[in-house]
Formats: sequence, structure tokens, C-alpha cells
Amino acid sequence: MTTEFPALSVRPARAADHPRVVRALDAWCPGPPGAGAHPARSRLLFEDILATCCTAEDADGALVGLLIGSLSQTDRRTAHLHHVAVAPRARRRGVATALCERFFSVARDGGRRLVRCETAVGAGAALQARLGWVPSPGTPHAVLDLGTTPPDGGPGPAGAIGTGSALRLRILGPVFALEHRADLREPADADWHALVRAPEGLTVIREASPATPEEERWTGLYDADAGHGLDVPGLLAAVITPLAGAAVPVFVASTYHADLVLVPRSLRQRAYAALRSAGHQVLGPVP
Repeated sequence: MTTEFPALSVRPARAADHPRVVRALDAWCPGPPGAGAHPARSRLLFEDILATCCTAEDADGALVGLLIGSLSQTDRRTAHLHHVAVAPRARRRGVATALCERFFSVARDGGRRLVRCETAVGAGAALQARLGWVPSPGTPHAVLDLGTTPPDGGPGPAGAIGTGSALRLRILGPVFALEHRADLREPADADWHALVRAPEGLTVIREASPATPEEERWTGLYDADAGHGLDVPGLLAAVITPLAGAAVPVFVASTYHADLVLVPRSLRQRAYAALRSAGHQVLGPVP
């Protein structure tokens, strides 16, 4: 990461850094009267999470930024960013971004996919948006999915839903079957749910019949809060990415309001578990 701050050095925190970290927290971001002590002020806790904390120094070795983060001990997919602080003279010069990107690298090396933090306001909110964090619905947290970070290590798209966002997915009541018609002839019955005409023929999504083999039966999932708008990116990726990670194949038909995601009925429990593990709610079934 190239910053606007000359000769910036970002490195892992050391136990000997604790006194100046505490002084920096007191000077750069004092809390309101009566506020609880920042966790980093505890030397025991600070030394326990040294491997995931980092500092930024200028050319003279003076501390100009620090990041306090940890790897979750209860969720092996997740890292937590607790605090980023930058000296007033070094703000808006790329220091916070450099600290965050180093922490993302540490989280990836630790096998973590998601980074969670408190939803920020002001300059902190701008930083979160620039690096690709998105609000987690129903919580005071923001989430960044490291799996959506571009290969060059740069930030993800601001405002993207991303695969770390929580959605409410309804299990649909019908069992589905897929049919392909090379001659483009539409079904004569009314048991179909979607028709897609393409150069290679007509794809039909219909209700399965008693004669449909078990291996050709599909379960449908649909956004319970359909209607996000056509300009919201990442909604489909948020669903199919964890399914791909769990080796669950999908068939997708998009509507104006949401995406109908079909998973093999024989793998539906694996699919539900993968989606819940990614933070989604799986609700239903409904007609």
C-alpha cells in the first residue's frame, strides 16, 4: 500500500509497545467522562493478541497509527477489528488504510474470511465504505468479506453487499424440476414457474411430478425481503459463494425483485448449514 505519508513503516505490535500505545489512545482518542477503559489499555490482553495488532511509525520511529484486532475464538471464519487510531498530524494520509490492509493479510493467513467491526460514523464510516465494509442487517456491526477482495489486495467496491452480508432466505414449498426443450416449444400445462428462451433451446423450471427421480429434484430458496432494487450489487454472490464453498451446485433464475436459487434436494441440509454458517437466516418453508 502506497500512502501519502513519507517513509511509513507498518509492523506487528510488540509487548514493549504497550506504554506508548496507551499514551497514544489517551492523546488521540480520549473517551467521554465515565467511559469504560479501552481493552488495549490492559497489558495482559494486549500481549495476548499481539500477533494481530500492528503499529505505524514515521521515518523517525514515532508512533503515528495503531490497530487493535483479534481472531475470533468461537467462530473460525471471523476476525474482529476492535480499534484503529491515527495521530492527528497523520490523518487522511493513508495510514488507517495501510493498517487495515495489513490486518486483512493477517486474517487471511489465519484462515479467516470475514472481518467484523462496529459500524462507524464520520471519517470512520468513509474508511469502511472505501474498503468495502457493509452493514450487517439488524446489528450494530459492519462486515467485510475477504473473499471478495480483488487479487491485487485493493479494496472491494464501496457499497457492495458482498458475501459477508446477512440475508433472510425462504425455503419454497414446491419441489422443482428442470427441463430443456431444444425446439423452443412451450409447455401445454400450467405447472411451470419460469421459462427462459435461449439460442440453444427453452429451459423450463416446473414443479416436480411423482415420477421425477430423486436426483433430479431441486429445492428453491428466495429472498424473504425481495425488492432491494436492481442497482444493489452482490446479493446473488452473497448466496452462491458459501454454497460453492460447500460443494453445493446451484441453478439460478433471476426475477425483477430477487433471485430464485435452486439446490439439489438431496443436498438441501448441507446447503442450509453453509448458508447459516455464512450468517444468513434460512426460513420456511412457504408456498
